[in-house]
Amino acid sequence: MPDAPTEPGTADSAGSLSSAVGRRAVADILGQLVLRVINLGLGVFVTLVLVRTLGARGFGQWSTIFAVIQLTGYLATFGFEQVSVRHAAAEPERAPDWVAALLGLRLALALPVGLLTAGLLVAIAGHGPMLAAGLITCAIFISGALSASRVVFQLRTRNDVNAAFELANGILWAAAVGGLAIVHGGLVPFAIAFVLTTWIPVLVQAALALRRLRPRLTGWRVHGRELIRAGVPVGISSLLIIAYARIDQVIVFELAGAKAAGLYGADYRILDRLQAVPETFMVTLFPLISGLYPADLGQVRALVTRAPESA
Repeated sequence: MPDAPTEPGTADSAGSLSSAVGRRAVADILGQLVLRVINLGLGVFVTLVLVRTLGARGFGQWSTIFAVIQLTGYLATFGFEQVSVRHAAAEPERAPDWVAALLGLRLALALPVGLLTAGLLVAIAGHGPMLAAGLITCAIFISGALSASRVVFQLRTRNDVNAAFELANGILWAAAVGGLAIVHGGLVPFAIAFVLTTWIPVLVQAALALRRLRPRLTGWRVHGRELIRAGVPVGISSLLIIAYARIDQVIVFELAGAKAAGLYGADYRILDRLQAVPETFMVTLFPLISGLYPADLGQVRALVTRAPESA
């Protein structure tokens, strides 16, 4: 039987549950850190190879494509994932409904957000390989919707599984980049390779996650409206932060050209990958805290203070 989402403990088991939850949290965090450090190294390798293969101008175009995709892509995610995890952890018996609502909403938003992104890329890129590569890369919006199934592992404190799929994606992408660099591939071949190496791990991850927790089709009807109502305010605040962190790449491209954008994007891409370290703690602790709060504030305090210290 798969592990169930964490539930608040009773008075007579509070001490043992704190210890068990703490150990699970620490093991999960450490597992993620190891896998993500390896992936970080692969990311640095990929960035260096892309810069050398595409040149400063080509990499500037590549970085600008992804800056646009990250900006608009958040419109398909907003705060829906955080809200669904919070409710599913607090109400384990309704977890299949919340996961179904999340997947349904993400899939419904993927196409309109993809079309919006394509329109922006047409306005920014104009024509040529940059536009073709950008339009091809828009295919990841569907895979991004399916990747929301990772919340199943998050609810079970198995984020190391998600990190393993991220590493598999990183290995496939690094291998593809290395191969294309040998044959001097351009923007379009890299875009095709990126989409393929993104889709493969996502499909396997989604299949594995949905075998462990089968979403109920009624979930969208029951919780879809609540997910939108609670997720939009969270999403707007996060979108402002993301826009502040991503819009500069597009501004550099528009004002200083593709070559300057390439030099800027190369440095920022490496720095951006370091954000995976603090995220590791939050993806583990958030569902655990949601499951314990407000029934057992003592365990919440112990979890928040002890798990990061132990890791």
